[in-house]
Amino acid sequence: MDYVIKNGVLLKYNGNASSVLIPNGVTEIGKAAFESCKSIRSIEIPVGVTAIGDCAFRDSISLKNITIPESVTIIGNLSFQRCTSLKCVDMTDSVTTIGSYAFNECISLFNLAIPKNIVKIGNGAFKGRSGLVSVSIPEGVKKIDSAVFSNCSSLSSVVLPNNLREIEDFVFCGCSSLSSISIPFGVKSIGKKSFADCTSLQAINIPSTITWVGENAFYNSGYYNNKENWENDALYIDNYLVSAKACISGHFSIQEGTTFIATDILRGSKITDLIIPKSLTTIGYRCFYGCKELISVTILGTVMTIKGKAFANCTSLKNINMLDNVVDISDDAFDDTAFYENQNNWENGCLYISNHLIKAKKYSDNLEKIFVKTGTISIARYAFAYCDFLEHITIPSSVTTIHENAFARCKSLKKVTIKTGVKKILSEAFRDCVSLVNIDVPKSVTTLGKDVFEGCLSLKKITISYGFANHMDFIFENLVSHFNTIDIDWIFDESLNYFDEVAYNDEKTKLVKCPPSKSGVFIVPEGVKAICASAFNKCIYLTKIVLPQSLTLIESGAFSGCKGLKEVNIPDNIKEIPEYAFQGCTSLKDIIIPEKTSVIWKYAFQNCASLTTVKLSNEITSIDCAAFQGCTALTNINIPNSVYEIYGYAFSNCTRLNHIDIPDSVTKLGSHIFDGCSHLVSVRLPDELETLPAVMFKACKHLKEVCFPKHITKIDEYAFQDCSGLTNIILPSDLEEIESCAFSGCNKIKKLYFQIN
Repeated sequence: MDYVIKNGVLLKYNGNASSVLIPNGVTEIGKAAFESCKSIRSIEIPVGVTAIGDCAFRDSISLKNITIPESVTIIGNLSFQRCTSLKCVDMTDSVTTIGSYAFNECISLFNLAIPKNIVKIGNGAFKGRSGLVSVSIPEGVKKIDSAVFSNCSSLSSVVLPNNLREIEDFVFCGCSSLSSISIPFGVKSIGKKSFADCTSLQAINIPSTITWVGENAFYNSGYYNNKENWENDALYIDNYLVSAKACISGHFSIQEGTTFIATDILRGSKITDLIIPKSLTTIGYRCFYGCKELISVTILGTVMTIKGKAFANCTSLKNINMLDNVVDISDDAFDDTAFYENQNNWENGCLYISNHLIKAKKYSDNLEKIFVKTGTISIARYAFAYCDFLEHITIPSSVTTIHENAFARCKSLKKVTIKTGVKKILSEAFRDCVSLVNIDVPKSVTTLGKDVFEGCLSLKKITISYGFANHMDFIFENLVSHFNTIDIDWIFDESLNYFDEVAYNDEKTKLVKCPPSKSGVFIVPEGVKAICASAFNKCIYLTKIVLPQSLTLIESGAFSGCKGLKEVNIPDNIKEIPEYAFQGCTSLKDIIIPEKTSVIWKYAFQNCASLTTVKLSNEITSIDCAAFQGCTALTNINIPNSVYEIYGYAFSNCTRLNHIDIPDSVTKLGSHIFDGCSHLVSVRLPDELETLPAVMFKACKHLKEVCFPKHITKIDEYAFQDCSGLTNIILPSDLEEIESCAFSGCNKIKKLYFQIN
């Protein structure tokens, strides 16, 4: 048999024909299906094939022509690698993804139009295509992965898309015929050696949006090798210092007008004193690392950021002169310098540079209580991280910014006093401060980063401005389960309007925040169109909420933690039930999802322990992760035929759920869906289901019998773990694979059958 085909996938071609016509009905060319088929010169792929798998035609050295039909959207990794005779590939615009090294070393492929709907081109996809002359990258590509066009020695013309944001490492390295490049406005980073060894490259345009230039990005390019482009042994492109020669020594002044310095640019040089011009805004990673003869640095004007290890290991550096413009200094920027080692520069265990606190001693038992020096304007990222003995920190009003992870993993930190004046507390600033119980966020704070209090498992109370009410799910994203146990004192926000203590926007179209003291029945006024994120969070005394028909939007966590809420109506115009919407509403008994609602997002009804009745609309298409997890009173739920995907943990730990019918419309099932449903007796699975997900029925100890769909080919790991009530198992005839421990702990199984077609 020339073709091995299973469930529409062409697994292997065993023939030796020079011209191949793939049979109709094939929907996918599987992994390595034609790998090393050295006889094939041409191949015809029928309409209906949607994907060409990894290594599908790799090393088919005689293959010259291939037409890819419009049904194909994915070309897998290494799919045509080393097809050295391949001259013509006809691709339609339906292709969206070209995998890594897909056409690597296709040395005879001179012309290939990249489909206009491409959004992803994998690493090295066209690497080593010596015949490629020109390329125009479609607008859908925002990032060019590493080495995509490296060593395309004939490539002379490149058009980059306006939506491009990132050029990774080695992308055009070795493109020796490339003479010019215009990098579009909006690109933020150019990776290391991305244009290295482009020996003909003379004309280069770098936009002002660039914030990162990697090591040796333009090394040995035509521009690099032109002596006229060098000034005082330094190479500039527009306003960027991109390279410098190792011979630089003594006094060195960076050219005025320079706005950015490339990574590692003067690393290990023999300069003794350095002047940073007023024009520069950022000193990049490791720029001056290991300049052991450097004694003095003067930073003028507008420099705002000094990144990690910028001057680290400059062992002679003792004089650092800079203005207050700098707002962000990495804690390791000056590690292992003479300035760092000089104990006179430390005050109460803290290292200050100018008005910045950049470092604290990690393991000193004398640092239990610290008052940050008045006049300090910033606390660097990781400045106090892992200070095991720190118990109390007082931050003065002069500080404007507490940077990322500033106090991360201070396991003894119990009290934080933040004075009014602080404006920014950035991401994960107090991450894993496991002893922190209370914290007051002053009204002056306008920015709270993501997961500021992640891992603060002892946190019981937080005082915070109403202005953050809409962002609590973002601030506490990875502390969701614990968040519902935290008491929140809201600070009055003058930018909002208050009616009967409830905060609205100026137009009274958005309900921003209801105070936790509200009790009994609350009627939301007609005209309100949106309930903002966390608006009713922790309103534990409310028993009923009446929502108006004008309502069109409920934001995430709007009613989370309303433990006393027994009744709420969802208006007809609500299209989505957002994440965490009713999470922890432990008294809520019934819910009706209106007909226009199409999605129930993650954790929407998680831990609604009294919920007995749920009526889903006939427009529901998706039930997201853990949507009904922990609804321990739920005995039954009717899933309509409109649903096509149910994500992991959707009904896990619904301990009273006894039966569920999953309609045939469902094509996607996640893992752990019924994990812990201890009273589940029977379940109907979709007829076309091919894989039974992992841990799907774990600990369903009352499950006695399972009717498998006939097309099941795989049972994933731990699918029926600890289903101690299972006695008989009838497996479908198409079953190919049972993963490890799929029936672990099913100690009452007596008979195991295979169906026979």
